[in-house]
Amino acid sequence: MNMNCKDAEKLTQQLEAAALGPDDTFAFSCDRCGRCCRDREDILLNPGDLFRIAKFLNKTPRQVMEEYCEGYIGPDSQIPIIRLKPKAYRNTCPFLGPDGCKIHAAKPTVCALFPLGRAYITTKDKLVYFCQPITCGSDKRTHTVREWLEEFGRSFTDEDTIRWMKLTPRLTIWMQQTGAALSEDTRRKIWFLIAELCYLHYDIHRPFSEQFAENTEILLSALPGA
Repeated sequence: MNMNCKDAEKLTQQLEAAALGPDDTFAFSCDRCGRCCRDREDILLNPGDLFRIAKFLNKTPRQVMEEYCEGYIGPDSQIPIIRLKPKAYRNTCPFLGPDGCKIHAAKPTVCALFPLGRAYITTKDKLVYFCQPITCGSDKRTHTVREWLEEFGRSFTDEDTIRWMKLTPRLTIWMQQTGAALSEDTRRKIWFLIAELCYLHYDIHRPFSEQFAENTEILLSALPGA
């Protein structure tokens, strides 16, 4: 979706007006009904998500990708996107078990945040958090934003996500401009390289952040002008 400068500025103002600080509170208690795990085709993973799941399962990111995920090229972004591959029955998340999420401590960011949502404001170089409409669970427990994030191993500033949010538009612009003039075979090789270095080329016994930085440097050096 294209957005002009005025629309973008208005959206930024709305997000900042609704933004929650790290010590602001919200009331929510998940009853693990599983409704948010069914009829889903849009549980997207960022590189950190895939790494955390792999570490939790003691598998490599590649093994998790092959067993539980599928990738495609974003029609607008023109870069590889990874999502959890839903089961055939009701498009159910592959990690939903009889007692709820089987990877609860390492669940994807989009799942871990709920009922919080967040957005990256490019002009301010920061993440903002807001409370989404709640249609499940209860309000039996009150949390601060910081407490909720820390329960799932996230920080309020989440530098890894910010680095990813900065990288993706650079890759998109490169693919839309430089990549558009390349042959289909060459584009496929570049897509493979992006997927490999962004999502798969990690040792789960080493910190994610330093590996992501190393992989990013290698990737950008292979894409002149990115």
